[in-house]
Amino acid sequence: MRDRRKSNIKDSLMVLLLWLFSASTLHAQQLTQGNRITYNSSEERLSTALKAVERLSGYYKLQFTSEDVEPYRVSVRIDRATMDAALHELLKNTPLRYSVKDRFIRLSKPAQAAAIGIGGDVYGTVFDAEKQPAVGATVRIKGASGGVVTDVDGKYKIKAASGQTLIFSYVGMKIVEKTYAGHSRIDVYMEASEEFMLQDVVVNGYYSRSKESYTGSEITIKAGQLKDLGATNVLSTLSAYNPSLRLTEEADYGSDPNHVPEVTLRGQSTFDLRGSAESSRANPNGPLYIMDGVEVSAQTVYDYDINRIENITILKDASATAMYGSRGANGVIVMTTKRPQPGRIKVDFSANYALSVPDLRDYNLMNASEKLEFERLAGRYIFAAGGLEGQLAMDRLYHSRLQEVARGVNTYWLSQPLRTSLYQKYSAILEGGDNNLRYQLNGRYDTNSGVMKGSDRNNYGLSAVLDYNIGENFRVRNDLSISEVKSNNSPYGSFSRFAQQNPYDRIYDDEGHLVKVLSTNHVNPMINATLANRDKTNTTTWTDNFYLEWRFLNAFRLTARLSYSKALSQQETFVSPNSPAYAEETEIAKKGRAMYFNTTETTLDGNVLLSYYNTFRKIHTVSMTLGTNFTDNSVRGQGFTATGFLNDNLDNIHFAQQYAANSKPASTSDVSRLFGVLFNANYGLKERYYVDFSFRTDGSSKFGNDSRFAPFWSLGVAWNVHKEKFMNEKFANLRLRASMGSTGNINFASSQAITRYYYHADNIYLDSWGATLQGYGNSKLKWQQTMTYNLGIDISVLKGRLAFYGDVYRKLTDNLLLPMNVAPSTGFTSYTENVGEVENTGWEARLSANWIKTRDFSWTTTFSAFHNKNRIRKISNELEEMNKRHNTDKNSNITGKVANQYENGNSTTAIYVVRSGGIDPATGNEIYYKRDGTLSFIYDYKDKVVVGDTEPKYNGNIINNIAWKGLNLYAVATYRYGGKAYNATLATKVEGANPALNADKRVLYDRWKQPGDHAMFRRIDDQSPVYQTSRFVQDNNSLVLSNLSLTYTLPKKLISAFGVEYVKLIASATDLVRFSSIRQERGIAYPYAHSYSFGFNIRF
Repeated sequence: MRDRRKSNIKDSLMVLLLWLFSASTLHAQQLTQGNRITYNSSEERLSTALKAVERLSGYYKLQFTSEDVEPYRVSVRIDRATMDAALHELLKNTPLRYSVKDRFIRLSKPAQAAAIGIGGDVYGTVFDAEKQPAVGATVRIKGASGGVVTDVDGKYKIKAASGQTLIFSYVGMKIVEKTYAGHSRIDVYMEASEEFMLQDVVVNGYYSRSKESYTGSEITIKAGQLKDLGATNVLSTLSAYNPSLRLTEEADYGSDPNHVPEVTLRGQSTFDLRGSAESSRANPNGPLYIMDGVEVSAQTVYDYDINRIENITILKDASATAMYGSRGANGVIVMTTKRPQPGRIKVDFSANYALSVPDLRDYNLMNASEKLEFERLAGRYIFAAGGLEGQLAMDRLYHSRLQEVARGVNTYWLSQPLRTSLYQKYSAILEGGDNNLRYQLNGRYDTNSGVMKGSDRNNYGLSAVLDYNIGENFRVRNDLSISEVKSNNSPYGSFSRFAQQNPYDRIYDDEGHLVKVLSTNHVNPMINATLANRDKTNTTTWTDNFYLEWRFLNAFRLTARLSYSKALSQQETFVSPNSPAYAEETEIAKKGRAMYFNTTETTLDGNVLLSYYNTFRKIHTVSMTLGTNFTDNSVRGQGFTATGFLNDNLDNIHFAQQYAANSKPASTSDVSRLFGVLFNANYGLKERYYVDFSFRTDGSSKFGNDSRFAPFWSLGVAWNVHKEKFMNEKFANLRLRASMGSTGNINFASSQAITRYYYHADNIYLDSWGATLQGYGNSKLKWQQTMTYNLGIDISVLKGRLAFYGDVYRKLTDNLLLPMNVAPSTGFTSYTENVGEVENTGWEARLSANWIKTRDFSWTTTFSAFHNKNRIRKISNELEEMNKRHNTDKNSNITGKVANQYENGNSTTAIYVVRSGGIDPATGNEIYYKRDGTLSFIYDYKDKVVVGDTEPKYNGNIINNIAWKGLNLYAVATYRYGGKAYNATLATKVEGANPALNADKRVLYDRWKQPGDHAMFRRIDDQSPVYQTSRFVQDNNSLVLSNLSLTYTLPKKLISAFGVEYVKLIASATDLVRFSSIRQERGIAYPYAHSYSFGFNIRF
């Protein structure tokens, strides 16, 4: 323990010293981004010179009016200057000034302290596109020199005569003209310019590109979009904006706060052969997550503070993901966090409160009288062995329960482990500095109490960011963070146990004590909650990200990034010796159980990139990136399980009497390393035609010695048709895109390529442990590769009020890692080989329409749709054997979940069952279709065929945004159509219902009862096994109002007197309405919930 504490202190000091080192120097100028500029001119129009300098910078966009710049000509000699120095040289003999916002520079005539013109005073407030005060906007009289600038509240005051025109200009906004007609107050609401909107930057984790030069398929979700939906985690928000990104709906876990949903992007590219659900990071079809250039887990993204995110980019095709090579086949999600902003000290505080209410709409259980009647009809009170005494005993039992029903006993067991829970989330950001030194401090506190009593997930975090500019060419940034996640699972156990209990059973006896044994002969599930049982996990993570940037020789930029992360996880479970599980146990040494397991994960991730950007002859643009990156990940764990506890008060591990039977302390170790070299080149001609090429080679320790390295590549082209001279000016944007390329997938265990041994500590021979082979390695094991083809189109017309984005794609994945059979004489049944192939084809589309757009009111609707078709092209012989094992296993044919089955030509999500001919009205037995089309009363697994697919034909979202002044209403509806689902509720809680347990009402009303009945379910007294047939496969179509939120931004005039800059109120609700074509229980182990939240964001 002492060594571990020393190690933790040592690691913390190392991280702190690295952070302090980044704060060693400072100094910079403001406009240091982009290329150095070399430009000469003689008596050239200022407008021409400005456009040339803009192109040469390769980064900044200049905005000006011809009226302001046309009178001037310039003669300059500029040699390797920054944009700041170049503008100073160009404008030194003019009265023009400029202001900066991000990449946009606005030129305008200088402001004057005195009011301009003659006549009356005109005053008001200027607001930007986000309805915030426009600080530093220029207001002037058309045709006159001079003007005024708005103050920190966006206010202005100027003199004007009636009939004169006022011109309002602001960086990134459209110029607004207003005619003075004698009304003293003129407020102006500005709109983002089309150039400002269209010049968005795509961030892929290695470099940034303007959208007009980007050839890949992507979608960017900005900070405002993330927060406006009021979602509690990042992953659920992303699925609302991009339907090709799906969160797997798992009926078992519901709203469990400690379960991370699994994500897929554009379908499944490989076989999911996991025996049970694992962490999302282990999901073989899960995308890669990148945060500020560093790979992170899905768990990190799930727990991350939305308030710290600047934007998220989802990369989909090969042109977008090829730079990630072996990790990019399943798509890449790139998160960019907020950087410190210069200026006075600002504090941004957010709070959110949510009530989560258990959603039991999908449960349709029998009440006490219905359950007793079902038992009678099912023959539960008929003494099977015969005899009068036995039958009289059964009659007495029935009437005793009937008397309980008559007394009004009707226990609603579902409510017992549930509660209306409160979710609290607080986030604070403090930032400030100047253009040389900027800093940011962040703190967060989240408490998420689940709807099952005793379950929760609490997050705490602190981070500090320092950002320095050193001279004109160097930049240093460091981000140090520490976070802690504490989670507790409910002591009540699985929710399914409460759904099984009979409603005529009482929870408490007449004296108020818990009834220990119920009518089912099972222990009351409420008892466990009264004991000292616990199941908790604490994870503490330290992360330090260091970034260095050096610009040199005008067009070059060298960046280096190093990230170190260490996560300590402590898992602890305790089962009380008084638990019903030990009711039959007599040995004290075996009663009670405690499990402890500690895991330490360290990750070192770094990259070095050399970038080049230049413009030649004003029409050619070239950008290139050459770099290398590495990742070293180590996971080590150790723990043990002990038994023999006397009582709940003595639950410390010290009081355990022995290790659990057949166990001893255990440890695990897993180390994986990745090294890659990457290159990207992008060429543009006349800002119309672009070609993009990427190449990467990766080496990984996960694969065989003979195949350590593999190449990946992509080629993409784009055509900005809207910039052609022949195009109609109504098109604000018209882009055609095409790409193809190869990427890989390494979401697999690191031990598949090596031969593994198991050491037997109990078998010692000659001072050595004996060892046996555990797994046979394959030195030729190589990379899975996905070849992707993509065609895309982006259209924007009517000044951006109508926009369409569409893509069609084909993904072919080969060299899939699958088990292969070998002769049993080798001592193994299989080993891993590259033999599988899977194909995905599909399309996705997004249509956005701005129906109404006035100064105070707007209404926008976005409709998105996604279609994917999956097909298996090749499988291994072991998968064929696995199919046979599943089919011949009696239990796998009668469970409520259909086992995955894989056959060439069908999809990985196909449903294989025997076709049903329905229920015979004469006998109440099921009729089965054989493969040849004949009918039979005998079930045969060999007659299984594909009857449907869980993959929907179409799914998507409909988002409506209605804004009026400071009010914004967001409504998100999610739909799916065309898929099928195996209704496990029908198979296990209706037809397969155990009369001893409670079940769905349909077991009483919809089952066959007498000859001549036309029923969907077999006779009510039939307790034989229920086989998986097409009767239980149903259409799975749904429409859900998944999110409804209302935000209100308070007017500046109401809050400015209190020194507050910005206040926004947010109210939202989730899963308010749900329409579904299938009626089945959802939230089996943990129920679903809908939530109602209220929050606010204040900045001062």
